[in-house]
Amino acid sequence: MPQIGITWNGIMAKRKPEQGSGSLVVTTKYVLERSAPILIVCHHDDDNDTWAFLCGKTDKEDDFRIIDMDRILVIDPTLSEVVNLPRGWSADRDRSGGEWTRAQESETHFVSIPTEGYFLDLESSASRYDHVFCGEHDITGAVCPNCKKPMLRMMSLDTRDPRLDLTDLGVPWAHLLFCWTCNLAQGETSYELCSDGGIRFLAFRGGGVEDDFPYTDYPVAFPGKRFELDPVPEHVRSTLAAVHLGEVDEWEDLDESARSFCKPMHQIGGQPYFMQGAPSALCPTCSRPMAFLASVGDETLDGRGFTDNDSVQVLFLLCREDRVVLSYQECD
Repeated sequence: MPQIGITWNGIMAKRKPEQGSGSLVVTTKYVLERSAPILIVCHHDDDNDTWAFLCGKTDKEDDFRIIDMDRILVIDPTLSEVVNLPRGWSADRDRSGGEWTRAQESETHFVSIPTEGYFLDLESSASRYDHVFCGEHDITGAVCPNCKKPMLRMMSLDTRDPRLDLTDLGVPWAHLLFCWTCNLAQGETSYELCSDGGIRFLAFRGGGVEDDFPYTDYPVAFPGKRFELDPVPEHVRSTLAAVHLGEVDEWEDLDESARSFCKPMHQIGGQPYFMQGAPSALCPTCSRPMAFLASVGDETLDGRGFTDNDSVQVLFLLCREDRVVLSYQECD
C-alpha cells in the first residue's frame, strides 16, 4: 500500500466557502482534467474525516483539488466498491482496473479480542473451560471446500470463558480451522460461526490439491488436548511492543531469553509476535475492520509441526458483529 505523505488538513483548510463542510474529497487535477484513473483511495482518521481519491501521479499540494463525493462517484462509478472504507484504511488497485487491495494505514487501529493476550498452557490438567488444541472433530460444515478433507482444527475456544470476551458471540465455540494440504492455505479463508456450533464457509482459494504436502504422510488431525489460558507476562508484552514499534532490533538488542519470544507462537488475543506486521482485514460480510483473535505457530504435541517450519504462522481475525472468522498464513 502506498504511503501518502500529504498534510490533508492543510489542503482541506483551503476549500472554497461555497464548498461548505459536507462530504468533500481530495483528488488531483489529472483525474479531473486528463481522466487519469483513480488507483488509490484513502479514508484518513483526521479532524476532517478526509477522503482522498488519487491517481498516483503526484504528491504536490498544488496539484490537488477538492470536490463533492457525489461528483467523484460520477467520474468513476466503480469507486462505490470502496466508499465504505473505515477511517484509517486505504485501498489501491493496478491500472488494469482489477480488484481493490485494502489495508490499514496505521498500527494505532490495531484491535484484539481479548485485549489481554494468553499463551496456551498445554501442561495443565485442570482447565476450567473446554478449550481444545487440535484433535479429531465432528464440527458441522468443517470439511475443506477445496480438497474435501476434514479441516485441520488448530483450536476450539469455549466462548463461556469470560477471559476471552466472547460470551456475547451467540455461539458455543469459536473454532479456529485451517487446511495445509491445498491452495486454501495460499489465500484468505473466511467462515461464519453458527449458533449450533458448526461453521459455514464464505470465501476461500481453490485448486492445488496435494496428497503429501506440507510433508509426507500428513495427518488428518494432530493429537489433541484441552488447555488452560496463561496470561502473557508483562515483560514479554513490552518486549514485543518495542520490537513491533522498531524501538529495538530483535537480533541485535535482545538477549537470548527475550529473543525466544520473537517467533510465531500459539497466542490468543493481545499482540503476539507478527512476522509481517499486525494483521488487517475487512469483514467480507459487513466491511468493518476485523479484530485479531489468535496466532498459531508450528508446534504440535507430537513434535511433527503443522508444517515442520518454525517460521510459519496462521493468523485468525474475528468480526464479532457477524461472527465471521478470517484466516491466512505467513512465511518468513
